[in-house]
Amino acid sequence: MKKILFYLLSIAFSAVCGQNGFNDGFDDGNFTNSPIWIGETSKFVVNTNNQLQLNNNPPNSPAYLATASSAIDSTTWEFYVKLDFAPSASNYAEVYLSSDSSNLNGSVKGYFLKIGGISGSADDISLYRSDSTSASVKIIDGTDSIAGTTSVELNIKVFRDIDGSWSLFIDRDLNGNYLLEGPIVIDTTYKTSSYFGVKCIHTSTRNDKFFFDDFNVFNSPPIDTIPPQINSLELLDENSIILSFNEKLDPLTALLDSNYSLNFGQEIADTLTFETADQNKIKLDFRNNFTNGFENQLIVKNVRDTSANSMQEDTLKFVYLAFETAMQGDIIINEFYPDVSPSNGLPEAEFVELYNRSDKFFNLKNWKLSDASSTAELDSFILRPKEYVILCSQADENDFEVYGNTLGVNSFPVLNNSEDKIELANPFNNIISKVDFNLDWYKDNTKRDGGWTIEAINPNSNCPGSINYAASVALIGGTPGQINSVYDTIGDTTSFILESISVISSDSISLLFNKPIDSSSINTAIISIDNLVGVSSINFQGSTPNTLLVLLSTPLDSGEISRLSINLLYDCYQNLIIPNEIRFALAQKEDAGDIVINEILFNPRPSGFDFVEFYNRSDKVLDLKNWLIANEDTTNLKDIVSESFIMLPNQYVVITEDIENIVSEYPNSVSKVFIQIEDLPSYNDDNGVVYLFNKNKKIIDEVGYSEDMHFSLLVDNEGVSLERLDPARPSDDRSNFQSAAASVGFATPGFENSQKFKSSKFDGTISIEPKTISPDNDGYQDVLNINYSFSSSSNVVNIDIYDEQGRLVKDLVNNVSIGNAGIFSWDGLDDNNQKARVGIYILFFEVFDLEGNKEVFKSPFVVAARLD
Repeated sequence: MKKILFYLLSIAFSAVCGQNGFNDGFDDGNFTNSPIWIGETSKFVVNTNNQLQLNNNPPNSPAYLATASSAIDSTTWEFYVKLDFAPSASNYAEVYLSSDSSNLNGSVKGYFLKIGGISGSADDISLYRSDSTSASVKIIDGTDSIAGTTSVELNIKVFRDIDGSWSLFIDRDLNGNYLLEGPIVIDTTYKTSSYFGVKCIHTSTRNDKFFFDDFNVFNSPPIDTIPPQINSLELLDENSIILSFNEKLDPLTALLDSNYSLNFGQEIADTLTFETADQNKIKLDFRNNFTNGFENQLIVKNVRDTSANSMQEDTLKFVYLAFETAMQGDIIINEFYPDVSPSNGLPEAEFVELYNRSDKFFNLKNWKLSDASSTAELDSFILRPKEYVILCSQADENDFEVYGNTLGVNSFPVLNNSEDKIELANPFNNIISKVDFNLDWYKDNTKRDGGWTIEAINPNSNCPGSINYAASVALIGGTPGQINSVYDTIGDTTSFILESISVISSDSISLLFNKPIDSSSINTAIISIDNLVGVSSINFQGSTPNTLLVLLSTPLDSGEISRLSINLLYDCYQNLIIPNEIRFALAQKEDAGDIVINEILFNPRPSGFDFVEFYNRSDKVLDLKNWLIANEDTTNLKDIVSESFIMLPNQYVVITEDIENIVSEYPNSVSKVFIQIEDLPSYNDDNGVVYLFNKNKKIIDEVGYSEDMHFSLLVDNEGVSLERLDPARPSDDRSNFQSAAASVGFATPGFENSQKFKSSKFDGTISIEPKTISPDNDGYQDVLNINYSFSSSSNVVNIDIYDEQGRLVKDLVNNVSIGNAGIFSWDGLDDNNQKARVGIYILFFEVFDLEGNKEVFKSPFVVAARLD
């Protein structure tokens, strides 16, 4: 068999043949001339294919031939070999690349290739050093099984450079594609050579199964036997890359699209072109764009250089990043360290931590970090989605790098300890995130003195300001580069509601909510208003996060009450608003007496506060904005409310300095109609005057009060309010005010008065249930319930229980003021705290008013007991 490689290189080989190398393709039909082979010549022939073939008959193993060759340094050995059998420990070949002796059966110093010679699938092709003994040293271990299970036919190439580095290459498919076998190894034990030869070790059945051809041994400059390698991968744009190789490439394989596979074959290159005349750079254009931020894998294989060396398969990973323009809130100031001393473990250096909560990629180059007094510009840094970066002074960069991504900032702003404004702006000076903090943001007085960072509670929340920040609870004082120690994605789960509506003008209203609003949900919110009132736009009212300004497309009619409800709006914790309907109207002009002073608490309990209740007795819709309240010193007027506050007909409003206190003191309070003001006029405990003025300081109502207006039978007036009996009666009618009933807790702020009407006639009834009780605490008819209902409310009652012989058993109620209706209960125990005997009893219910009118109701009932 003639090899193409032989013909291509024959001219070069002949030039060096007469020196220290040789070539022999046996085309002359013999091995006795040019060159001359010596040794056991009778055991070899040149066959009809002009190949050197073993012909050892009768079999006499081993058999060898040798020829003169002094080539060893900077030498290439190439040849063809065929073993027409599966090699074994008894049948294999040795090819001596260098030997100090022509007798290859004797003691040899040199290097040889062993083809097979082990057993089974472990047979390989390896390079050995022979040291004049029966033992040999393997210096290159070839691939197992390459000569193991079937016959062997291949081309072999060995190269040794001037420094003694050996490399072994095998062309398994006889197509010129040589692959490196084993690692490159340095061995300089022998630096001279005298002979080259072949040796066949065989059994009798293999005496003619060895074939050799195309021996080429030449001393020349090093040849290229190294496959090409990829030096770099460069991303050009969203669908193009450039691969740079370390040498010139073979165009046929370099521009073959099947040699490049993206993401495990999901896509191949659409076009391939050389970028340089050197043909070592290839541009790959793909039909589809790379996914932003996704790690791609490009597999490259079978690309050859111009010496036909084929590269091993290589996998390159790359990520395409498309930087986007940041919008407000894409990145947030997630943690900051304004007061660093005394440290709990963190470096004593200020930092600001950013968190990219978006799915975008940003380069922070030319972004700006500022506080109230200075601004610094950031260097290039790629901030990926859901990643943190610690910004600090360049001098402190090494101290913070142990915690995570760190970017040193030249002229890092010096943060004020107690309060400061930190802002992050993009290169277009758009504010992306800001915090305007003070000591209250710590939410922990013990941590205000330093050593603790301030962390965002929920970095994905749109809740602004201090509501979403708190002092770190980490042991070292903070969590730079990591999830915050106060991290909480649940946040506030309390109900999100619309609290009130203020009418600004006929075509605009203001909506006040109990919590900050998620700005992104404003576009989805649905506002419904009756009376065919339409909505043209919804926006935040100024910088207030829990107030919306609603512009109306249909003007409001003065005094017409509308109803508004809102849906699909979320607070900054992503709680959906609970729909609730609120009435509002465009206010009308008020007149004196439209709103009256309806209830006064001027002598509170020691722990309590005063309050004044107003009642809109008119049929008008009125606005309390800029109205005033006063005591007898009318030069010292106090503002009630600076914003619009609508009072609808029959609506109550309560003014006090402490809503929480009044609600806790009086369970019947209606807190939603309360207005808390900082400075309520001081009302004397014994007597005084309450004034109500409109915004033009015109008196709308006034009430003079005194402690003797209270119910005369009350033991203590402290904590008891004066209630207006009839809103229509004059405010200066002292008899129109009465102490609030004990049955309602002595006050009804924001609620209908317990002393609502005055009447001198008793028009009502009492009833008892059940008619038979058995007070044995078994849960069945244990208690006698006494229900009463009267049209008059200024009454006092006494309730006594007598047995059938007329003896007093229980003094149940004694001189207690009551309202219009209510209930008393008896548990069946007498005045001695003993259970009443079984029998018939009479209930005496005595009621009277302040004018001496009296009436007695009697009702029999039975006390029974369970029979055992």
